[in-house]
Order: sequence, then C-alpha cells, then structure tokens
Amino acid sequence: MGFLKNLQLFNNTVGVLRIIFRNPCFNTGGIKVQAEQIEEILRPWMRVPFAITSVPDARLGEAVVLLVEKGADAELPETKMKELLSKYQLPKMILSVGAIPLTETGKINRAACRQLALTYRTDR
Repeated sequence: MGFLKNLQLFNNTVGVLRIIFRNPCFNTGGIKVQAEQIEEILRPWMRVPFAITSVPDARLGEAVVLLVEKGADAELPETKMKELLSKYQLPKMILSVGAIPLTETGKINRAACRQLALTYRTDR
C-alpha cells in the first residue's frame, strides 16, 4: 500500500473529499521540475523575496519563471544560477514584480504567481 505526501485534504460542506497537492510540479522539456526544490536551492543566494512558477511554452510545454520582488541586489548573476541549477531548472524568464503573492498563512500563492507571470507575458 502506498501513501500520498505533500498534500492537504479538505472535506467540503457536501462531504466530498478534495486532495490538493502542495508540491507544485510542472513538465519542462519532458522533465518534471518542482518549484519548491528550485526555491530551496536559490534561497541562500537570493537577498529579496522570490518565487518559482511556470508559463506555457510551445517548445518546452512549460517554461520556468523566476519572480523577484523589486529591490536592491535583487538579481542573482546568471553564471551563479547556471552553477546551482540543472539545465531544466534554469529560469527562462526573470520578472521583477512589486510583491510576491502570498496566501493568508504567509506561503507563496502558486496560482497567483502563475497568473502574475502570465499577465506580465501578455503585457509585453
């Protein structure tokens, strides 16, 4: 018998059990990439709040996007990112945003981050 990990269970008012996975994973170039894993690698090097998300990409399926709050020394040099991350984990876009969207509990709001990246992409 297996078990599920990194999820939250919710029982709504009609008694239906919903499973919501908390570990966002997306497919880029045929490789499964986890946003939280990339964030964990970058966290010691980033001096401002940031988040990893993805946007649809015709060639890759999903493209990795790094959202960074505007601020001094916000950018991590590309050479350092290449040193820390695998080819598939490297952000294809780095977007400077006013604030990283958070949930009521202070966690990264993954859906809002993705929407922010999609909006930025269509505005440019």
